[in-house]
Amino acid sequence: MKRKLFLSTLILTVSLTGFSQNVGFMGKRLVVNAEGVFSTALSNPNMNGNSGFFSYNWMVSPNLEIICHNQGTVGAAFNFFQTSFFSSYYDIGDHHIYYSDVPIRLNTMGAGIFYKQYLGRNSAAPYGSFIKFQFDWLNYDFVNSYNEALIKEKYYLLCLKVEMGRDYLFFNRLRLSWGFSVGVPLYGNENTQDNPFGSRSSGLFSFQSASAKERIFYHYLFGFRIGVGFLAF
Repeated sequence: MKRKLFLSTLILTVSLTGFSQNVGFMGKRLVVNAEGVFSTALSNPNMNGNSGFFSYNWMVSPNLEIICHNQGTVGAAFNFFQTSFFSSYYDIGDHHIYYSDVPIRLNTMGAGIFYKQYLGRNSAAPYGSFIKFQFDWLNYDFVNSYNEALIKEKYYLLCLKVEMGRDYLFFNRLRLSWGFSVGVPLYGNENTQDNPFGSRSSGLFSFQSASAKERIFYHYLFGFRIGVGFLAF
């Protein structure tokens, strides 16, 4: 009897303790973030067609983040950026490859989901050092300048990004954040056309789809992120 009473009391105590511990920071779980990701356009043209150490790529990435346990958060993000790329085409008639002198505008829009794990004793969601894993879907398009009809071509990429950084919380509401990320594409549909080179028009093979994917890869490869967030409720 005493053993049953002890077990019942222990189970009831553990249950009440578990339900009394609210997940979140001071009862708040939702963080609204406005973030930007930047990198140097060393050898590839950016949105303005410039390249070099002092030319920059950018990506706007607002997101919502939910504290799911004391050391972790999950979230969903919206991604948008513009850049440009140079392409080439193969003339079937004279068997020569020609390179474009004018950069082609590349528009990219997509969404992503992520998980953020806070690290160390001095970290707890939503502040401290962290490592973040993000899975992105990027939908990009450009105007195929080698087609007579100037057809807009659309493709998508599935990408994976790993980031390490730090979050700072002020006044129990305002959060400032920074991080460095490395990302790679996992899968895309740019090779689903009938020929492996890209679009064909008037005896020309265009390499634009492959060039566009390569430009997305270098834009997504490295990034420095800064952000400001608000612990809403």
